Amino acid sequence: MNLKKTFSKIVQYYESVNRLFTLGLDSFWRRNAADSIPRSGVLDILDICCGTGDMLQELKSRFSGRIIGIDFSKPMLDKARTLLKTENLGLTLAEAKHLPFPDETFDVLSISFATRNLNQSLDTLQTAIKEFHRVLRRGGLFLNLETTIPQRRPFKYLLEVYTEIIVKTLGRIFTRSKDEYGFLAESIMSFYTRKRFAQIIGQSGFVQVQWKTLPPGVSVIHWAWKK
Repeated sequence: MNLKKTFSKIVQYYESVNRLFTLGLDSFWRRNAADSIPRSGVLDILDICCGTGDMLQELKSRFSGRIIGIDFSKPMLDKARTLLKTENLGLTLAEAKHLPFPDETFDVLSISFATRNLNQSLDTLQTAIKEFHRVLRRGGLFLNLETTIPQRRPFKYLLEVYTEIIVKTLGRIFTRSKDEYGFLAESIMSFYTRKRFAQIIGQSGFVQVQWKTLPPGVSVIHWAWKK
């Protein structure tokens, strides 16, 4: 699956389909994640895999420092530019595994609902997280918002049914392709548990890894700090 091609194809449906699939909860989850960032002084913030700018919108409404979003899809960034216009916000075409910034540039690094797309392998995922660690300043915060599999078996089964029937079917209707949202749905069910992902973050150089599951139990925030 060519992810860059995939996201370039679905850009015109991206926000509306996300709202539909999550029943509008994706906005609630992002607000919770943005609100969890300590508001201590002016912060330089980097949002990874920013897409069309949903998380950037939450960040710029709360913080006055330099805010930068990166994504590997030019069509996604082009749409973000039409939606977000402010002097302290920059958009950069870049890969998450090769960030075009010097060491210790940012106070906060965020990524929302994109980490599982970096998980082509455990090594690939850790390479990206180590790159996140590199560009954070000492004491900097890494914030990860991602889907998670419910711990209780009945809810896990319901999520499996939902992703298989609703996400794949409606994704096919919206995009007229059986591949794009099929891949994204499968990535939800194959990603790590919240505990295992916390271990991976710690093994990639971060300390004090914590997490919080958000209602109704299918998304989770992980926080970790650079020592």
